Amino acid sequence: MKVTFNGITLAEGGYANGTTWAAVFNIAVEQRVQTWQPLRAEWLKLKARGGRSHVITLTLRPPPEEDHHEAFAALSIYFADLPAEGALVLESGGNERTYEEAVLVSMPGTQRNGTANAFQLVFRAGEPSALVRFILDGDGVILEDGDGVPLEW
Repeated sequence: MKVTFNGITLAEGGYANGTTWAAVFNIAVEQRVQTWQPLRAEWLKLKARGGRSHVITLTLRPPPEEDHHEAFAALSIYFADLPAEGALVLESGGNERTYEEAVLVSMPGTQRNGTANAFQLVFRAGEPSALVRFILDGDGVILEDGDGVPLEW
């Protein structure tokens, strides 16, 4: 999966010669709910009150660093170097989904395993854009027209 946030590439779509990042993707949708219990009712009543949001968790696995000290340095400053909000674009297999106003909420559960790191980033976003489907060639590469614009279905 290719992931970009506010124009910064977070994952290029898997490992290739140990130079690109892999991403694991999880998504949840939350909504505000009002509850009340009518007089003498055994069960609560629930009412959706809107305000839905997507909680997107990405686990990024960069290639290993040169040594333990470089791995620590990369891990300790990574979150601080990212913008607070922007467009989060997820692309996988010719399908692209954009969350225009995503906010980087946190970086929990960070792992350091020798010279390798795994960053977990949590984003919160509203309604995504429509799903864009690109036309792929036999090797899974997105086809472009003569002007370099990706071809869509």
